[in-house]
Amino acid sequence: LSNCMKHLLIFLIMILMQKPLQAQEGNIVAIQKSKVVAIEKIKSSFQRDTLLALSYAKLAKLFVDESADSCMFYVKKAEIISAKYNFKKGLGHVEIAMGILNREQGHYLEALSHLNQAIGILKTIDEPAIAATYSAIGTIYTYTNQYQKAILHHKKSLDIYQRLGNKTGVIDNLANIGNAYLENNLLLPKRSDGKGFDL
Repeated sequence: LSNCMKHLLIFLIMILMQKPLQAQEGNIVAIQKSKVVAIEKIKSSFQRDTLLALSYAKLAKLFVDESADSCMFYVKKAEIISAKYNFKKGLGHVEIAMGILNREQGHYLEALSHLNQAIGILKTIDEPAIAATYSAIGTIYTYTNQYQKAILHHKKSLDIYQRLGNKTGVIDNLANIGNAYLENNLLLPKRSDGKGFDL
């Protein structure tokens, strides 16, 4: 073959070799895109399901006073979804719902167990829920005439609500602390400046 033909042949071979490379690159891009789509679907599913788990836990708390069966129905739904994803916030709210249900049924030891588990799970991820849980524990101690423990837990709740700027939480806990003092026939400690009480 002449030099010209050799160069032409080499050129044609290079063009033919590029097409599979381009096809491979296209396949790699397509595979990467499909992986991204799959990851986005998983992420979307996780976000939808975890929001659903929290919604079920909130529904469970709403049904505590009306129907233990309905409360448990939503607790189980929240628990299944939360366990599937190891979703700590959902699992913590399940424990809160169970604690409140047990408290309302008069099962105070079980209630305390669930609520303390909730604090352990949610400690670093949901301060408002921790504050509400301390308050719920304080209420159990008031119900069981353990007023010093009630005051201690309501103060923990109060501290968090004050830091968060949650006025409703602050007011509720001040009322709960006052109630614990009243139930125990204790006088509220006065402030050193004589202006109000030192809680």
